[in-house]
Amino acid sequence: MSTTTSHPFDQTLASAYVNLADERLGAQALANSDEFFAPASRMLNSASAVFHAGRYDDHGQ
Repeated sequence: MSTTTSHPFDQTLASAYVNLADERLGAQALANSDEFFAPASRMLNSASAVFHAGRYDDHGQ
């Protein structure tokens, strides 16, 4: 049996390095095997995730 532990996000990491998987820098998905969770283009969106209670799209809530 394996266990996982969550590690707190290090904000220093986010402020010290450039996110190369950012659509604002021209990043794009060249290929994907599955878009179950979201369209590949949405995965590169730099905007914060938005949650609307009771609102769903083709990929869930």
